[in-house]
Amino acid sequence: MPDDIPDSRTSPHTLESSHNRGVQTSPYAHPSNEPHCVAHRGDVVVAVLAAGHGKRMQSDIPKHLLGVAGMPIIERVIRAGIGARSSQTVVMVGSNMADLEDRLGMHDAFTLVVQGPPKGTADSVRQALDQAGDASWVVSLLGDSPHLTSEVVDALVDSARLSRSKVTLLTCIVDDASAYGRIERDVQDRIVRIVELKNDDPNCRHGRTEINSG
Repeated sequence: MPDDIPDSRTSPHTLESSHNRGVQTSPYAHPSNEPHCVAHRGDVVVAVLAAGHGKRMQSDIPKHLLGVAGMPIIERVIRAGIGARSSQTVVMVGSNMADLEDRLGMHDAFTLVVQGPPKGTADSVRQALDQAGDASWVVSLLGDSPHLTSEVVDALVDSARLSRSKVTLLTCIVDDASAYGRIERDVQDRIVRIVELKNDDPNCRHGRTEINSG
């Protein structure tokens, strides 16, 4: 398995370890009266973000529909969301994939939302939140991450609930971080920000580096 992909075989316990950085929390934990237990299916909405056009791929086929091991990339991500302990999977797409259900043959399997004029990732998340209703947890997944599994999604939510954090990130360690946002931590090992390459000190990217895996 490539070094820059979180190992889907990792258990939730290992994912929460500071030595095997996978599911990681923000420093903005808040008190909660909820019991320390895993999230139930009705608590969770998965949002798959795939509204970008992927122009860098220089392909007539939308990036998210390119195949990996015989299956479109986005279908793998959608199936990870559906297979997790979630009540709903919302898929945000651009106008170039308005017929996604037909292309995948997955009618009524997820909620399809076609974003209007592209306004970036934050707007996609906002529109996905509009679909989430009263869900306690919203998991935002990038639609071009084919190695995500339902087990990883469940581990992410379980870690968020147990830590009582407002924001939880999925991270991984790579040998070459030149194409990714680098995770920066404080002296207490808490995530404080994601630093993109253009804004970063090159000296912070030597050797194995923790990144935001999306």
